[in-house]
Amino acid sequence: SLKMDIETISFGDYIVLTCTVHGIQTINTTTTRQWSMGDDDKLLCYNGRINNLRKYKEKVLPGNEFSLTVFNITKSDLNVVYQCRYGFDAASKLIEADKPKLFCDII
Repeated sequence: SLKMDIETISFGDYIVLTCTVHGIQTINTTTTRQWSMGDDDKLLCYNGRINNLRKYKEKVLPGNEFSLTVFNITKSDLNVVYQCRYGFDAASKLIEADKPKLFCDII
């Protein structure tokens, strides 16, 4: 599942997206982790390798989660679908402007 832990989104601020992998105890760092966004599936991060270090940061969390922080939110970061992948499993979520905290369980 993919969730966003923030009450409101403000331009210039940051958001943290957290991907929870169900059915495992801990993230295996040898299994492929990937973050992408948009209809064209723009690659943001692959196994911890970030395309834009000023904009994104990935973190493997304790247990079965990993997160992506998106810094300096602009209009182009919103109203777009973000996707996390772990191995062959994926979850996606539309991050909308001016929406309250949202949670989503998609496998």
